[in-house]
Amino acid sequence: MKRPLAYITAAWSGDPCEATEQAAKYCRTVYEAGFSPICPTLYLPLILNDAIPEEHKDGIDMSRIQVHEVQDFRMYIQADTDTTGTSAVG
Repeated sequence: MKRPLAYITAAWSGDPCEATEQAAKYCRTVYEAGFSPICPTLYLPLILNDAIPEEHKDGIDMSRIQVHEVQDFRMYIQADTDTTGTSAVG
């Protein structure tokens, strides 16, 4: 069965481990709902160094390309998460 793509990210709390765990949980949830999760939060830190401005920008660009590939874009926000200053790409 071909699953529709779902773009997944997690709120940045300053703790990369927490964001990764959160993103993995979201991916599992959308997988169980019948989607194929696309989650740069899980793999980009493995190949890019966010402290290097060019690589940081490349990561943003790659994520933007992927977000445009999904068929269904939904945003879920945790009730206890401060989303001040965040925005959706699309």
